[in-house]
Amino acid sequence: GKDNVFDQLIFNSAKKDLSFAELKDVFLKLNGWKPQQFPLSGFDLKKLGLQNGLLIGKILKKTELWWVNKNFLPSKKECLKHAKKSLPA
Repeated sequence: GKDNVFDQLIFNSAKKDLSFAELKDVFLKLNGWKPQQFPLSGFDLKKLGLQNGLLIGKILKKTELWWVNKNFLPSKKECLKHAKKSLPA
């Protein structure tokens, strides 16, 4: 999260890996940053007929990793399409 990034920036600045000007610039940019929200939930997969919580979790994780690797760009519809590929036959 944002707090961890701020902590790392402060450590880097203390180690002289980052100047104060660079630290300030990154801090100002990150201050307004909000992390992307993964568009799927277990409820979405339950609507597809899944009941097993462990399977739902595995499919969500697999789909979220795919979404992250696609730079957070796929829509909810695209994520659902990808998740359906992992459904048991």
